[in-house]
Amino acid sequence: MSQPPPLPAAPDGRPEVKAQQKHECPACGAEAQWNPAKQALVCPYCGAVSSALLHEDTGQVVERDLAIALREIPDEKRGWQSEKTSVKCQSCQAIT
Repeated sequence: MSQPPPLPAAPDGRPEVKAQQKHECPACGAEAQWNPAKQALVCPYCGAVSSALLHEDTGQVVERDLAIALREIPDEKRGWQSEKTSVKCQSCQAIT
């Protein structure tokens, strides 16, 4: 696997880091940002934290395909068989 080209230097001499891909926040859809201290993607708007897998060679975030992941979940783990509870709001009569 080839290494990515070196990053250009910022005015202060440190390498300039640019996002190669944008990652949506799973909670609100805003652009999540990598937080090295938490080793996770963190949304600056709602604060949601998403764990991320880093590629061993490049250190880049490895994306997971949602459709494939959902297909791989067995039915007994999906919660379809779990007991359901309905709650009725006393103000508006909505049922959740």
